Amino acid sequence: MKYNYIAQELCAQPWAITEAKLSTIVGVLLAKEKGVDVPAEMKERIKAEAEERRSKLSARSGKLGLMGIYGTLSHRPSIFSSGGMSSMEIREAAKALAADEDISEVIMDVDSQGGSVFGLPEAAKAIYDLRQVKPVTAVVNANAHSAAYFLASQASEIVSTESGYTGSIGVILPVVDDSEEEANVTYIKAGKYKSEGYEKPSDEYKEHMQGIVDEFYAQFISAVARGRGIDAAKVEANFGQGRSFLAGEAKERGMIDRIASLDEVIEEKLERLKAKRDRNRRRLAALL
Repeated sequence: MKYNYIAQELCAQPWAITEAKLSTIVGVLLAKEKGVDVPAEMKERIKAEAEERRSKLSARSGKLGLMGIYGTLSHRPSIFSSGGMSSMEIREAAKALAADEDISEVIMDVDSQGGSVFGLPEAAKAIYDLRQVKPVTAVVNANAHSAAYFLASQASEIVSTESGYTGSIGVILPVVDDSEEEANVTYIKAGKYKSEGYEKPSDEYKEHMQGIVDEFYAQFISAVARGRGIDAAKVEANFGQGRSFLAGEAKERGMIDRIASLDEVIEEKLERLKAKRDRNRRRLAALL
C-alpha cells in the first residue's frame, strides 16, 4: 500500500470516535491509495477552518472564557485531524483559563465526533482541574461523541442544544487488510454497540435508530406547527409527511404564504423601508 505509513498510524492506535467519522478517515486513506486526492481548494478551506477553530480555543469576553472543542481530535496536530484540534491544545487552553484571574466562568463549545485516545485522559484531567477553580459549562452544539463526550463529561454542567447529539461511549480500532486487490476493513471495539450500523443491522439497532428518527420528526412537526400558527395534526395531514411540492401546491397546502422572486421580495422591502422613512420625515416635520 502506497500510504502504508498512514495506515500504520491509523491502525496502531485505538480511537474514541464515531464509526461514521472513522469510516470517513479510512475511506479517504483508501481513496488516496487509488489516486483520488482531496481538491486543493478543499484543503485550503479545511486549513482556514482549523485556524478559525484554534482562534476560538481559548477566547474570552470579559469575565467569561470560551473554549472550543471542534472537529476530529488528535494527540498532536495530525493528518487525521480534518481541521480539528489536538488534546495537547485543549489541555493547555484549560490550564491557561484556570490560571487567568480575570475569568470567572468558562463555556465549552463542543462540536466533535471524537478522535484519538492518546492525550485524551490528560486533556480531560485539565478540564476537571479547571472545574475545581471556576464553573465550567459544556454546551453540546451540536455533537459530543466519544472523545468529545469524554471531555465534556468533566465539566461542572453539560447543556445541549435542542438538536444536540451525544454519546458513542466506547473505543474502536480499524484493521485494514490490503493483502487482496480490494482492501478489507474490520473493527475491534469496546462498547457493545460501538460498531453498530457497520455490520448487518440487527432488529434492536433498527428499533433504536427508528426512535431517534421519530424524535427528530416530532420536533420537526412541532416547530413547523409553531411557526405556521397551526396545530401539529394539520401539519401531519397536509404538509406531505416527507414529500416535497412545487410552489403552487405548497401554497394550496398552507406550507408557504405566497409566490415571488427574490428580486421582487427585495424590491418590496426597499419600497416598504422608503415609505416608512417618508412617514417618519412627515411626522418629524409636523412637530417642528
